[in-house]
Amino acid sequence: MPIQQVLAGCRGHRRFVTLLNRAMYKHTAMLGVHFDPTHRRFYFPAEEAGEERVIRYRPLNITIAERKVAWEARKRSTGESKGFWWHLAADLRFHHMADDQWCLSIRPERHLTTDGLIPLPPERVGRRVTSLKARMFNDKYLSEVNFWRDYLANGSPRFVLDFGSQSAIVSTELINFDVTWPGIPGDDLPFKNQSYKEDLFTLAGLGRVVKGEELDWEDEEDDNYDADSE
Repeated sequence: MPIQQVLAGCRGHRRFVTLLNRAMYKHTAMLGVHFDPTHRRFYFPAEEAGEERVIRYRPLNITIAERKVAWEARKRSTGESKGFWWHLAADLRFHHMADDQWCLSIRPERHLTTDGLIPLPPERVGRRVTSLKARMFNDKYLSEVNFWRDYLANGSPRFVLDFGSQSAIVSTELINFDVTWPGIPGDDLPFKNQSYKEDLFTLAGLGRVVKGEELDWEDEEDDNYDADSE
């Protein structure tokens, strides 16, 4: 069935979004990223309890760097533990913008645990995350978005969600659009790594997945499945 016909109906649209979300869960799981269904966010768990986790990635203006993605919060003055762990997290969602136009949004967040694995009680989370985000201006926010797009695609121009006989190709190029607003003086950050260059490996990978088949929808899929429950 052509994708335009699938998206024409509410049930077909819901199924398509569900399919995209499930593929994202699979893709992130292979990258060692977990999904928190309670808060609908993806986050980096510690690989072992008590062990900090570090990721290599391509920042905005330099070639390569390392960043902690799961670490124990400590007091700067003494190094004493504050009794909780920070984990980089993000809300990742697909949006249907127009006919044949979809985009993936990345909203940086934080996940907190007691030891790198066990979630911190909700009453101990709110004020800590609010305080952090109050100091996260545009340049820091952009750096967070860039981190996630780089990690999801392993520093490539795109990443692929595999559906078996077909695939969804997600570009890592940021969407540009004009916004008129007063702004904050000095709150901007020019950056070089706006898009990733193609090479023989990325072009070969793209060639393997661009086939043009139509999606094969399973009739037995639960018609009452609610995508928002994912």
